[in-house]
Amino acid sequence: MKTTTRIATATGALALGLTALVAPPGAHSAPPAPSPIAPKIPGKQINHPKYSGYVDVTNIRMVGRTLRFNVRFTSTRGEVPVNRLNFSALARGTTYKFPTSNLPTRKLSPGQSVGGSLSFQVNNGPRPTLIIYKCDCGKTLATWAVPRGKQKPPPPAGSSGSSQS
Repeated sequence: MKTTTRIATATGALALGLTALVAPPGAHSAPPAPSPIAPKIPGKQINHPKYSGYVDVTNIRMVGRTLRFNVRFTSTRGEVPVNRLNFSALARGTTYKFPTSNLPTRKLSPGQSVGGSLSFQVNNGPRPTLIIYKCDCGKTLATWAVPRGKQKPPPPAGSSGSSQS
């Protein structure tokens, strides 16, 4: 009886060992849990202990002596504060503050978005090279370079932006 038990145990162990060698990788493990796919949100991610989300600055351009750009906030956690006064523009030795804007001052709950346009009047000062977004406590959360030279306007919606000649 002892010999039969040893042979059966040895045969079972050998069968399990061979199965492990022949079976494809992962055949004996549980399938991995599906990873949640986050939607693509444009802009730079902002992280603060109380909130997080995205700020997207687009269509940055100089129009005469005015720096203009569009901005869109999207909240993903907490209440993201939206305030035009959190933006400034930096030039050689000069910081431009207090932009004019149609951006509403408010707090966004997770999943909410809001956008608007901002502009800084440069007058006779140096040309801005950087747009800065800071939280209410003064910490810089994101920056954007101001393109040099003349910018082409964005192509019309639905257009590829290239021309066929």
